[in-house]
Amino acid sequence: MILILGILALILVWGILIAVIWPTMVAPLGDSSFLKFVPLLTLLAIPAVIIYLGIAVKKHKEWARIGGIAYGALLLIGFPIGTIIGAYVIWLLAAKWNEVGTNGAKSEV
Repeated sequence: MILILGILALILVWGILIAVIWPTMVAPLGDSSFLKFVPLLTLLAIPAVIIYLGIAVKKHKEWARIGGIAYGALLLIGFPIGTIIGAYVIWLLAAKWNEVGTNGAKSEV
């Protein structure tokens, strides 16, 4: 779930980059300040971190479970869709890895 959200965020970032940010960054060609590229790097780093977190969650890393819960808490702010997705992410990750199977049912371990 988190991996899919990261990929969707990356697609959204590229859309914003192409439509809004890139024309304003390349307009004054004489000024090549690094500070103009900080928003671009930030917009690319956030989805990359979310994708990395999603991959780590799929590998059942303990730090990724905690990070995923924190990401789900951040999603709660985006009412109404973010709240639903954030609550679902928190609900899935709040249980320990060995308590929930792949389909959400209790495992026999």
